[in-house]
Amino acid sequence: MIANGVPHRLRAVPALLLYLEFGSAALAALVTAPGARAHRGFQCQAPDCGIRRVSTAALFGLHTIRFAIYLMPDQGRRSLPAR
Repeated sequence: MIANGVPHRLRAVPALLLYLEFGSAALAALVTAPGARAHRGFQCQAPDCGIRRVSTAALFGLHTIRFAIYLMPDQGRRSLPAR
């Protein structure tokens, strides 16, 4: 969505939430990847366990908020200028 230019069509808060969701997803993936490569499973390993939990919780929380905005009548889009 970011690569397709969606943030430019959204209002400021939904666009910011989109960027934050992307950042938390990237962080969760980066923290989880070493455990997946080492085949040690997804057991809690200090210190990345807390970071993984927080980033994953933030990802789902931000996505839920963005989805609630999407369900609103204007879907978080910027208003078009009157013609």
